[in-house]
Amino acid sequence: MAEKLGVELVDVPTIFAQSDYISLHIPENDATRGMINAALLSTMKPNAMLINCARSGVINEADLRAVKAQKPILFCTDVYPKDEPGPKSCADIADIMLPHLGANTNEANFVAAKRAAEQTIAYFEQGITTWVVNKELPDGLDPQYQRLAYALTLIAHRYLNGRQPSRIETSFYGNLKPFAKYMTAPIAAAICAFDSEDLPAPAAAEKLLESRGVELINREVDDNKHYGESMTIDLSAGSDVIHRASVRGTITENNLMVARVNDFDKLYLDPIGHNLFVEYADEPGVIGKIASLLGEKNINIIDLRAPQNLKIGHSLAVLKTNVAVPELLIARISEAVRAKMAFQVSFEG
Repeated sequence: MAEKLGVELVDVPTIFAQSDYISLHIPENDATRGMINAALLSTMKPNAMLINCARSGVINEADLRAVKAQKPILFCTDVYPKDEPGPKSCADIADIMLPHLGANTNEANFVAAKRAAEQTIAYFEQGITTWVVNKELPDGLDPQYQRLAYALTLIAHRYLNGRQPSRIETSFYGNLKPFAKYMTAPIAAAICAFDSEDLPAPAAAEKLLESRGVELINREVDDNKHYGESMTIDLSAGSDVIHRASVRGTITENNLMVARVNDFDKLYLDPIGHNLFVEYADEPGVIGKIASLLGEKNINIIDLRAPQNLKIGHSLAVLKTNVAVPELLIARISEAVRAKMAFQVSFEG
């Protein structure tokens, strides 16, 4: 990454010896406390500037005071041992001092509040852990894939008529394989439909599924299929009669995409908005009937996908609508076209 940006990576002593401006953005802990000391400060070029936007304790003020007495270096800071009114210990050596309020603007506070609300909703509804402090989501995993896991599982669960699955089988392809366990929380959120206070941390999601009698199996995959960074979520429910649903998806151009539902391939559905799924015996005029019934209620179709399964002679119509379709209307549509399955899945976005 550094090479792509044209950035040369060097050690800390080299930075202090060669830089005209040095800005500090590090936490204060046992490893960093007092690390900016005489050994580093004495190597700074004359008239170089040290800017502390980190914590006051990372700088040894006595060493800075002694070095500034010997050479002209500039020191700017907005951090102090205590953020409170009163004299500051660095007042005699600071060239510029500001209150520690750089981010306290109307715009920054609005964005912080908005992001906090969005992330809280995403965590409690979908188990997504973006920006969580001490999170269990590792670096290198795009949190969009957690959203994808949630969306695929939700569709599969609806295909089972909301039955409690007894088994979940997952396949994660390409670079997603090392991150399989981090998909468990959004998968559990889509299936268990628990209240927000019951949502587990990702590490506890597998135990939650186990407590509900759900077996979770992550399958070995064959990357020779060239599915890229994609995933498949399979749900099985029932004992005497086994009901199954299988959904595959990926992310393309930073957009979630459902590629396959059961044997209906090349679906290419973006899981946003209101989506009406209708599986039926393939025959002419079915989509026209569905559109007519929607039109009677002033519901507009804004996107349509209709892949076929030639082996069984079925088609799957997925109609994205401008508003949610009422359950009574879904029942009418199902009866009118003699649907094997008819349900709606709504997503945010």
